[in-house]
Amino acid sequence: MNTFGFHRALLTAVWFSVLLSTFAQQAEQPLFRFGIVADVQYANKPARGKRHYNESADKLRACVADFNQQQLAFVANLGDSIDGDGDKSAADLALIASIFRQLTCPVRHVIGNHCLTVPRPALLKELGLKSPYYEFAHERWRFLVLDGMDVSLKSPDGSKQTKQAEDYLAKNPKLNKYAGALGEEQIAWLREQLADAARQKQRVIVFCHHPILAAASSPAAVLWNAAEVEALLVQSGCVVAWINGHDHKGGYALAKGIHHLTVSGMIESPTGGNSYAIASAFATRIAVEGKGTTPSRVLEIQP
Repeated sequence: MNTFGFHRALLTAVWFSVLLSTFAQQAEQPLFRFGIVADVQYANKPARGKRHYNESADKLRACVADFNQQQLAFVANLGDSIDGDGDKSAADLALIASIFRQLTCPVRHVIGNHCLTVPRPALLKELGLKSPYYEFAHERWRFLVLDGMDVSLKSPDGSKQTKQAEDYLAKNPKLNKYAGALGEEQIAWLREQLADAARQKQRVIVFCHHPILAAASSPAAVLWNAAEVEALLVQSGCVVAWINGHDHKGGYALAKGIHHLTVSGMIESPTGGNSYAIASAFATRIAVEGKGTTPSRVLEIQP
């Protein structure tokens, strides 16, 4: 065989190998799939800039209708279900919660800063939550839902958490007052959950309203104790991804073996458009299929 013939045969073999690999990935069935939506931020009030508050209910209805066609294990609602509108906030929350209840799979709610325009006890009751942070499992994966507003200016008046929030801001006056931190009890709970997941060789995905990595969002959006939380995740060796909302433009970064995904906010999707995603979990990756303004991504699982 001459040189030209050899190179042509080699290129054909490489092309055939790539083609087979592509076909194999397309034929592979996911272990499970789940929906993701962030920052619905509904309110029946006039638009402000890109935020068309009173369009969000219909966008969520369209999103739920799509989710119900997808055979999903669950849907993660990443917080800020409402924007907050004074005395109307409770009614706004009730409307959005009723739309989520139309899902044919479980919904896992996350607490966002705007959610707390409704008092925390009433908020938890409407969302069907016994605790603002909790865990659940599916197919040997563990999912941790965190409360980024645990220690914040929206903590109960006179509480230990409120005093801690005031101390944070006194020491770091440039911190975003609309963010917060995980409190001591939640940090201890997180540490125990990660240690147990590592012992059981489970893969972990964390859901929170706030990001912990500025590279995946913006410095103003991150949790106040983001460095402490990230260190726990990295040390555990079992966390695949941190998935959050809060920063409506969205974002992504890979750091220390963990994928940090900020999901674009539904509230800032254009009129007639939308923003949400469907994630498919495989043994070696998570394929995120973005809808509307949410981009698609493939998150390779680190060995």
